Amino acid sequence: MNRKYPRARWHDYEGGIYFITVNTRDNVHYFGEITDGEIQHTEIGRILSRAIGQIGLHYRNVSVDSYIVMPDHFHAIVIVEPKPRVISSDTGCLRPPIHADEGDDFRKRNHFNATLSQAIGGVKSFLTRQAHAMGIDFRWHTGFYDRIIRDQREYDQCVAYIENNVGDWAFRHTASE
Repeated sequence: MNRKYPRARWHDYEGGIYFITVNTRDNVHYFGEITDGEIQHTEIGRILSRAIGQIGLHYRNVSVDSYIVMPDHFHAIVIVEPKPRVISSDTGCLRPPIHADEGDDFRKRNHFNATLSQAIGGVKSFLTRQAHAMGIDFRWHTGFYDRIIRDQREYDQCVAYIENNVGDWAFRHTASE
């Protein structure tokens, strides 16, 4: 079985703003539960929240603008500042996608070493080590989902999604009972 390549092949992930979703394997609720419309984090959920908030301490050109840790996943808006070679004086709030230069074959690119993948992989690896040290048989879903945020409207929608995620979760799970 061939697994679908999860990253945009036309983008190098070395600069931009991304909406990220990272899930636990089998959607196990390691990070907490939602009670009365509020998330009650477990210890490992609190550790994850701190790790996401401190990502910029470990990856100097990466920051997290907004995030939420849910019972079995987290969402974040991750900003990767481009390296000086791609900075434009006319980028505005949101950075344009970085396309291949003449002669650059994106089909042969490996995004596993891109800054975004390193930062998300670092958080996942750190939390796995912490969970195992606590005796928790913890597992992440392979990889992560990303959406390249291309304009202010998309950015605002992603922020609203993060801000409303706990309430939406409670509504979806109450309605299905």
